[in-house]
Amino acid sequence: MYAILWLLFAQFTAVDATAQTADTSLADDEHREEPKQNDTTTLLHAFRKGSIEGRFRYFFISAINEGQLSDYYANAFGGGIKYQTASFHHFKFGLGGFYTFNLCSSNLAKPDSITGSPNRYEIGLFNI
Repeated sequence: MYAILWLLFAQFTAVDATAQTADTSLADDEHREEPKQNDTTTLLHAFRKGSIEGRFRYFFISAINEGQLSDYYANAFGGGIKYQTASFHHFKFGLGGFYTFNLCSSNLAKPDSITGSPNRYEIGLFNI
């Protein structure tokens, strides 16, 4: 019985006691630096957070015509690279370039011997 009363008394009258410690949290508040926030409104930030994108491509096209009309073919390899900034006041700026190389093709400048018309499909492979 005394044990139960003692536990109830101890439960409701608990005292939190601590020894003297050096509490430096108040002194550090004066010298504490705020965490650095990135200024996302500057043009420098937009360039630093930009992205680079690149791609390569290969194309083949051929025209096999009936009868005496000329047959044409073309192989091309190309690629490109582009840099684009991050958003700067809801705008993005970019700069890029692409190239195309003729790997192997028939003579696309030679007109057809029957119609006299130049090639128009395969030549478009290089006319980007």
